[in-house]
Amino acid sequence: MALGMLMLLAYTLALSLVVSLLYRLLTNKEEMKKIKEEMKFFKEKVDEAKKKGDTAGMNQHTNDMLKVSSRQFKQTMKPMFASMFVFLIVLGWFGTMFADMVILTPFAGFQLNWFYWYIIITIPATMIFRKLMGVM
Repeated sequence: MALGMLMLLAYTLALSLVVSLLYRLLTNKEEMKKIKEEMKFFKEKVDEAKKKGDTAGMNQHTNDMLKVSSRQFKQTMKPMFASMFVFLIVLGWFGTMFADMVILTPFAGFQLNWFYWYIIITIPATMIFRKLMGVM
């Protein structure tokens, strides 16, 4: 039982690291930084136009923000599809390998299956790996 938990922990951390590496490799960091600056610029322009009561200017800057947002979406889709492919393959393997695993929570008094244990581990691990790699 404990060995199964440790194996799942190791595999989960490895998968989180792989997903973070995919995001690091497939995301253009300079482009994302540029997009973020453009979004900030257009947001300020929308706020200025709003204060002046310039509806046409507000609409124009909002349209510009939407164009920049579209570029941002395209940048994030590449690593998302790659990591989704890896995730689906590994998730199926986890399901067969750890199907009978039940994890008892010592203080909460309830049981978790492998999937909940995976979720509890992967979210903070992925956040930490992305922070360490400087992935947005």
